[in-house]
This record gives sequence, structure tokens and C-alpha cells, in this order.
Amino acid sequence: MRHGDPDRPALATQQIQSSALQIMQYVGRADAVLHSHFTRTTFAAEALRDCFKTPPSVLETRDWLGPGQQSDALSGLRALNDEWNAVCLVTHSNVGPKIVRALAPENYNPCILMSFAGFAVFDVNVPKWSDLKLGAGHFNLICMDETAALFKGTSPEP
Repeated sequence: MRHGDPDRPALATQQIQSSALQIMQYVGRADAVLHSHFTRTTFAAEALRDCFKTPPSVLETRDWLGPGQQSDALSGLRALNDEWNAVCLVTHSNVGPKIVRALAPENYNPCILMSFAGFAVFDVNVPKWSDLKLGAGHFNLICMDETAALFKGTSPEP
């Protein structure tokens, strides 16, 4: 998920809550919410965590989720704790698309624009996060622009 509008906290909270409701339909609960060290993603991660009926026990910062990081998303995903099944990542407009591209099926290569609180939900079937391969994710839901339709299924059409 991308953070909400940093200049309008009340709107950001609304954006995050709206996205969280849709995300919870698919994941139910999360083991961890990870975010970059920026205030806007910390705010969004805390708001997202608070939307879950059973809040995730882990709320942590990860440098690779920051906008200036040059590391690839796949390396960050492979380093996740194997005890975590459902993980929410709160990041920035230039990092979210890298995560989507790392997980998306090979034939899905859209121009991705992440609006405030835009998100994607993937299923990843690997025994350990370190086993994750490019394109191993299966879309459940993607919403990258609040004016766009929600795409459901394994191969959304832009």
C-alpha cells in the first residue's frame, strides 16, 4: 500500500481505512505491517494496523521500503520472517510498483501509478520467503488509482 495524502491527515486516514477494508476481505488478518522510516508511511502503517480486528503484533521499519532505496524489491521480500504468513507493506509511489512488478505474473507489465492508499494484494505460495521467485505472486486485488475500478483475479487488465 502507498501511504495516504501527507498534506491532509484526515483525508489520509479515510483513504487508508477505505483501502484497509478492501484488503481485509482478502487477508483477514496480518502478521506484520512494515513501512519505510518516513513519517507519512509510519502514520499510514499505524492507521492500517488499527483497522484490523486483531492488530498485527509486528509494526516495523524497513529501509528497503523507502523512496530513495536502490535495492530491488525481491531482495527485501526474500528477507521477510518465515513465521509471517500475511504481511502488509506501506511504502511510496516509486517503491510500490517495484514490489508489484517483482510479484506480478510475467505477462502483466502495466504502467503502474500508485495513488494515495493505492494497493495490491497477492497470494504467494512458497515454503519460505527466501524461495520467492520473480512473478511468483497471484493477484487477488489491485487498486492503484481511486478513480479506477478494482481488478480481481490473476490477470488484471489495465
